Amino acid sequence: MLLARPEGAAGGSKGLALFALPRRLKDGSRNAYRIVRLKDKLGTRSMASGEILLEGAVAYLVGDAERGLKQMMEQVNLSRLSHGVRANAGAKDAESILRLLTPLLKFRACRDNIPVATGAMEVRGGNGYIEEWVHARLIRDAHIGVLWEGTSNINALDIVTRAVGRSRAHRTLEAALTKLLDEAAAVPAVFRDRLRLALDRALAFAERVAAEPALEERARQAASSLYHVTSAILMTWEAARPGADARRALYARLVLEHRLSTQDPLQPQTGNWEHAATEILLSERPVAIAGIAGLLN
Repeated sequence: MLLARPEGAAGGSKGLALFALPRRLKDGSRNAYRIVRLKDKLGTRSMASGEILLEGAVAYLVGDAERGLKQMMEQVNLSRLSHGVRANAGAKDAESILRLLTPLLKFRACRDNIPVATGAMEVRGGNGYIEEWVHARLIRDAHIGVLWEGTSNINALDIVTRAVGRSRAHRTLEAALTKLLDEAAAVPAVFRDRLRLALDRALAFAERVAAEPALEERARQAASSLYHVTSAILMTWEAARPGADARRALYARLVLEHRLSTQDPLQPQTGNWEHAATEILLSERPVAIAGIAGLLN
């Protein structure tokens, strides 16, 4: 699949059409494309990147010639979604939520993957830096996520200016997350209220950034806040499900304290509750909501 500008088409992205380029023609002969060079990449070396000449190549128009970029972006969103999970109920609300959660997931999962891969190397020590072990490759490959199918800035702008500012998808997400909080009745109300407040603040901040062009530089901050509050509420709801591992609620509080609340950099950030929570998180015993309710106040 490739984008190309048909003869006489308009300039800019609007003039790009989507084409399917076969490797071989109907008679079995090779199509007229030539690989000029393969690029020496930092990572993902098993998936080649290169420069290609298409002089005389045969390609077939896909869909509407005036919607090439939009059609390609639908494929891009599927690739972004594959960073997390593929799911869509087919309903209008599900489409709206997916419109926002897909770039959110791509934005944060790829950024968080880099420190996770680096931290895993440090855990192994010196061996983590040796090519005989897997971590060197994991670190190289982790960096492609913040480039592939949209850099962090592009995804953040897509989230704030389009999904929030134009599609108003955040309001559908708000309704869905509020419903999940209502259903998580087994979780202490004081903790759920803190999450509601964080949700309101994140939504209001995203709306303000979307509405004021001067605040465009805050798009990444707004996108991160939406991601973190969504993940915290989802984990809280999961923790309240019958038979679920309630550790998720402790992770939700960690997100609330360290990603959605103010921190004094000159004060110790770990309180007594966090020491107790860490002991529970690292244990192998089953954890129920009733057993950790005191740590969710």
